[in-house]
Amino acid sequence: LAGERLTLRGRRVPLPDPPRTGRRGVLLEFAEAVRTGRAPLSSGQDNLRTLALTLAAIESAKAEQTVPMPDV
Repeated sequence: LAGERLTLRGRRVPLPDPPRTGRRGVLLEFAEAVRTGRAPLSSGQDNLRTLALTLAAIESAKAEQTVPMPDV
C-alpha cells in the first residue's frame, strides 16, 4: 500500500508507509540500512540494553530484591 493514494473528502492523499514490525520488518529495515549505508533504526547497542534489562528483571524476581543494572 505504500506509495498508493486514497481519496479523502474529495482529495487524493498519499498513504504512509506501514511500520516494519516482526521478524520480516526487522530484516527489511536492516537490509535497507545496509543498502543505503545508514545506521539501522534499532541498533545492536539498543538490543543489548533491552536484553540486560530483561535478564536483570528475571534475576530480581527470583531473588525477590532489587539488582543492579549492568553497564552495556
